[in-house]
Amino acid sequence: MGQTKNEPPGRIGLNLTIAVGVALALAIPLWRIRSAARKTGHAPAQSTPAGPESVAAERSGRVPKGFRGAVHPVLHSPTRLAVAAHWSSLGQGKEQLERRVPPSVYSLFMNLKAAAPNQIYTERAFSALMPAAAGSVGEIWEIDRDDVAIFLRQFHPRPTLHLVSSGRRAGPDGAFGLLRAVSPTHLDVVFRIHAEFDIAQNVWLTPACFWGRMIVDKTAGTVEYFRLWVPTENRLNVHLTVAESVPKGGTEPAIFRKIEQGDVVHSKRDIVRVEQMELVSANHELPETLEWSSAIDMGEARLQLKQAFYAFENIDWAPWQQAPEVAAATHKPILAVVLWGALDDQSC
Repeated sequence: MGQTKNEPPGRIGLNLTIAVGVALALAIPLWRIRSAARKTGHAPAQSTPAGPESVAAERSGRVPKGFRGAVHPVLHSPTRLAVAAHWSSLGQGKEQLERRVPPSVYSLFMNLKAAAPNQIYTERAFSALMPAAAGSVGEIWEIDRDDVAIFLRQFHPRPTLHLVSSGRRAGPDGAFGLLRAVSPTHLDVVFRIHAEFDIAQNVWLTPACFWGRMIVDKTAGTVEYFRLWVPTENRLNVHLTVAESVPKGGTEPAIFRKIEQGDVVHSKRDIVRVEQMELVSANHELPETLEWSSAIDMGEARLQLKQAFYAFENIDWAPWQQAPEVAAATHKPILAVVLWGALDDQSC
């Protein structure tokens, strides 16, 4: 899949990915390429619409809905799983947002910490992450957004799975789960969530995404392990947005002013790194001690969940170094996509 995420020195921050094949190239709408390749630079705030230009998830409405009842039948015994929250300070971004907004505003980001350092979750909360019925390995389902927010509120009291931060193209909303592995006694459920946090009026924090994993003991009828985290493979993984509005007939922009229809909106943005943003139960070693009778590789599971959000993840990508050879062998042209930042998450 394209160039590796951890770029060696001298790459000047560009990810160069090449797709081979006319039919595959046509699978990418041109507006997606233009949006993803847009260079932010150090330009001043731009006038933007008050709301985001949303993009539907590729499989939204095309896969089964997850469990929608009170308690899933597999979780037939009481669960009381202690989950700890870890949220490290934000690093400095490329755009140096701290120099372009008042200190009192930027401090809203720097002072963030978990709303609940420790919390107990029961079988009712975990049921929302389960499929309607435990089927075959590789099954994907759509998770209810409101139920996912229960977990995200351990980080901050105002999460949303509908990305609303102004001045940027909001990627696909929502959450999907996948049954990665089964054994006679256990289930391994993985999931991916796209969400952001309403930090204050006109101030948002948007993580790249959340990956999640949950181990269910079918015999005991309980959840034995849970982890939800922002990935750190990329150098930058959190998007910050601060919007200012000018009311109709007004002259001075103001942060924290409610944006009304017809207002001119100026957005200032940055992409930063957070070293750790996760919820995790205590028994870290449990997933590695289990043997599965049927399973798919974790990398394949993550790819399938990405494909649930993004159509372009279905393209047969080739590393740019190999593109000329592949093109010659297949008699197909080359489409090159040059990006600043990641195309397959919400941080860009």
